[in-house]
Order: sequence, then C-alpha cells, then structure tokens
Amino acid sequence: MILRLVYFEPKPLSTIEIPLRDLHSFLSASGAENKVVLEEFRVGFKGLVLQPVGSEGVTLVERGGKVRLREPGLKYCLWHSGSLSERDNPLERRYCTQPAQSSQGFCPRHIKTPRAIYTLCFTTGGEGSLEYCKMLDSTLGGEGGYVVYIVAFRGRVKVGSTRYWRFNERLAEQPHSLGSIVFETNSSYQARSMELKIGRIEGFAEHLKADFKDLVNPPIVQDANTLLINAKKLRRAGFDLKPIEPRRIVPDEKEVFKNAVERRVSDVIDVTLELVGYYSGYILLYNPGQAVYVAVKASQLLQTDSVTVVD
Repeated sequence: MILRLVYFEPKPLSTIEIPLRDLHSFLSASGAENKVVLEEFRVGFKGLVLQPVGSEGVTLVERGGKVRLREPGLKYCLWHSGSLSERDNPLERRYCTQPAQSSQGFCPRHIKTPRAIYTLCFTTGGEGSLEYCKMLDSTLGGEGGYVVYIVAFRGRVKVGSTRYWRFNERLAEQPHSLGSIVFETNSSYQARSMELKIGRIEGFAEHLKADFKDLVNPPIVQDANTLLINAKKLRRAGFDLKPIEPRRIVPDEKEVFKNAVERRVSDVIDVTLELVGYYSGYILLYNPGQAVYVAVKASQLLQTDSVTVVD
C-alpha cells in the first residue's frame, strides 16, 4: 500500500516558564519581566493513512496495528482532493492513482492543478518560487491564511512558512526545541517573500539537519534565549514581527522515543512491526522479535508502495 500521510493532530499538554537573559522588550505577551511562557503540545498520533494501489480511497492503520515495510520504489502523484485553504479530514480524500512523472511529484494530469502550484510555491528554491505563489494567490482569491515562523534548535535558527493551521504540525515534522509564528498574512506571496528575506539574514537557514540522538532533550532554556535574540536581530533589520509566543511539540510518550534506535528501511524489510507513533520526521515502531523500538524516516516511505498491513 502507498503511504500517503502520517496522521496526527497536536494536543495541548502543559506550559513551562523559561528564564531569559535581558530581552525584556521581546517577551511574549503572557511572559513576565525575566521569563517567557512556553506552550507544550504532544504529537497526538493517529496512525498511517494508506492507499491501496489502483484505488483512490485510503484507510487508516492506527497505533498498535502491525505492518511490514518494503524497499521504497516508484513514487506516486501527490495530488489529492483535500482543501488547500482549511483543515480537512484526510480519510475522506481521494488520491491520484498514477505514478509521479515530474520532479515536483505530480503526474501529467495534475501538474497544473492548484495543489501542484501550492507545492511549487512552497518547495521551489529561491526567488523562482514567487511566481508560483502569485499564481496560487490568484487561484485561491485570498482564501485561507499563511504564517512565517522561526525555530531554534541547539543554538541554530531557521525560518519557514506554511498554512496557518499547519504550524503545530510543521513543528512536529522537523527538529526543534521551540518555535514561534512571527508573521501572518492571507497571501502566500507575502509569506514566502518574507521567508526568503529572513533566510538571507546571517545565521538563519531554511533547513536544519540533526542526528537522531540530538532530537532527545534539546536545551530548552538556551534555545528560548536563542529564539528571542534572533527575533531581536530581525526587528533591528526592519522586520515588523508579532510578539514571540514560543511553543514546542513533544512525543506522545517521551521514554519510548528516547529509547528508540534509528534504522534504515533496508534494516527492517519484511519484519513484522507494531505501529507506535511519530516525532520529528520519524515513524516509531516496535520490533517484538528483538524487543526494541525503532525509528524510520518517514520521508523514505511517503508516496511509495512500501507498507503492507499484517492481519
């Protein structure tokens, strides 16, 4: 079956007060003079959304379900019927049944659809993406909303943009200690333009790579200060930012993630595994044969016929 989506909905968990270093004018509206309030959410893992090859419909394999992985091969077209402007139910989507034939991941039938234009707007590198963003704004007529956000992780910072309702999900999909929305707009062009401008500021990146072991127990206090220091840098550079209101996403079960070991797909081919969860781009599974939790990068499997459900 084709893995179409790792399905999760982050849920509020707790709040933490973080001490800060001399950044009083850039605190969250909810913070005190020498601290900021960090909102924590758990991942809220629901399962894997799978599409039988040749069928437009999908099915959900929930936590505890048994699966086997196989070596990823052909990638399938990214198009589906879900809304671009608001949250939808992934289990009600219809997916394309054809292989992808473009570098952007679409078949010839869907390469000019609004979903393809959206993908080109937000994944094409550099200024070339902005023409697609203009097309997207014209197509959607101002429907929906977008955010620009900054993330701190182990002393590094990155900038990103996404649809406003996907911010928590985007945090959960990438390495982060904490992050905050800094700009909101109804224009994908404005959001992507600001992201590119911030990405040219020294110290900012559009992507952060991390070893699996570094995802556990990041230095929250240090990175809260890193986030605020860099927000201050952006304000000095002329960016009109929203107040920093940091949040982070944590695994549903921290100890399980902490004890997991990273594995390549090729290491667990044709092994019966129990579906456990998801965090920071990794699918978490339990290998009962070896009594070990393993973490596999979801990006290795997504949009490919790589998962078999075990009854």
